[in-house]
Order: sequence, then structure tokens, then C-alpha cells
Amino acid sequence: MQETGIVLSVHGKEAEVELTPASSCAGCALNSNCNPEKVQKPRITVTNSIHAGVGDWVKLEMNPGAPVASAFLIFTFSLFGLVLGYFAGHPFGALWEIIGAGSGFALFLGTIKLMHPILKKRRRFRPMVIQILSNAIPVDIEIKRNNSEKKRTAVED
Repeated sequence: MQETGIVLSVHGKEAEVELTPASSCAGCALNSNCNPEKVQKPRITVTNSIHAGVGDWVKLEMNPGAPVASAFLIFTFSLFGLVLGYFAGHPFGALWEIIGAGSGFALFLGTIKLMHPILKKRRRFRPMVIQILSNAIPVDIEIKRNNSEKKRTAVED
């Protein structure tokens, strides 16, 4: 899965990239689900192994199996918690089965949320910059580089 975006900041081997919506997103019926507020373009932290600089327009790639693995982990783990909680409450009656199922689901979903910082550091789950497409900087984009804010504008021809 490939995306394009503009590098907003660089911190060591990581970069914050503002994604550019794909042309196919415009006609998608689920477009409003990706960015419901339409306030700003999505921003993600990526591995910057090719040393793209601030303002570079880059191509990103994500392991195609990562979204499937993430979905499998979330749904399977939370379903396991739901079933385990149900059977934990079973000896105490129907009300406790429901409470146990809900509690087990919430507990295991919370565990996944706690695991998120660990999993996002794994290279398999993190997008990476694979190509610098151009060194163009959009007009009036605010860019942070090494914790100091600078405002850069493109030169008009």
C-alpha cells in the first residue's frame, strides 16, 4: 500500500508526514469516515531511512499485511476476552454472564490499547519513506524542525 505526503518535521530516523489524499478518495463513499471533520489532512509518523528533509514530497509504503494483522489482533483478542468473561460469569447466572462478557471485552481491548506504543515501534507496522518525489514546499506551510518553528514559502515564478 503506497501513499504520498509532505514531510512536516524530522526527528532522527523518524519523520512526521502530512498525507495527500489519493485521487480515488474523492469518489469513495467512505471518504468522510477517514477524516470526518475535514479540518486537516491526516498526519502520521514514519520511518525516514532515506533521510528526506522538511518540505520534501515523498512516497510512503506500508507492509500490505500490517492492516490485516492489526485487524486480526484487535478483533480476535477482544473476542477472546468477551468469551472468557462470559464463561467466568457463567457459574453465577445470566446477569453475571453479561457483566463478565462486557468486562472481559473491555479488559482485553484496554490491553490492546496499552500494547499499541510497543507495536507501533515494530518495523512491520510502521510506514516508511521509500522515495523523495520532489523538494517542493507548499505556500505558507508551517514546518517544525528540531523543535523550532519556521515558516517557509515557495518562491513564485
